[in-house]
Amino acid sequence: MKKKCLLTALFGCMVVCASAQISLSGKVVDARTGKPVEGANVRLEQTTIGCATNPKGEFLLKDIKEGTYTLRTSCLNYAPVTQKVSQSQKEMVIRLKSTTFNMDQVSAKCQSIQFPGCLGETGSLYLGANHRHGNNPIRKRTA
Repeated sequence: MKKKCLLTALFGCMVVCASAQISLSGKVVDARTGKPVEGANVRLEQTTIGCATNPKGEFLLKDIKEGTYTLRTSCLNYAPVTQKVSQSQKEMVIRLKSTTFNMDQVSAKCQSIQFPGCLGETGSLYLGANHRHGNNPIRKRTA
């Protein structure tokens, strides 16, 4: 009976260890310059598996169950890239294309900034209306 239990346990361990797993590794670079992209997000969609690239643009995803996945690579100021993967791949090179986006014009106007305690209890800094004409741009305002 002990031998039967031992063989069953050993067989179970072999099945778990033999289950196919894949790993993905490589480098993310700027498509135009070829320089590494630090902090790029490399992840498998529809999973919790992912990582950020190191300062050399390198990444490693390991111990992934065998299957077909969509690898998504993204980073601020770059267009995201997706590709299908289904087997282990080493030394992948993922090239991200730089992208920009335009925002509507933003304008801000400030009349005064309160700093309680810095210039006295009622003191504040006042940005005068003539600050564009060479006058003193910041002067003490008294209450």
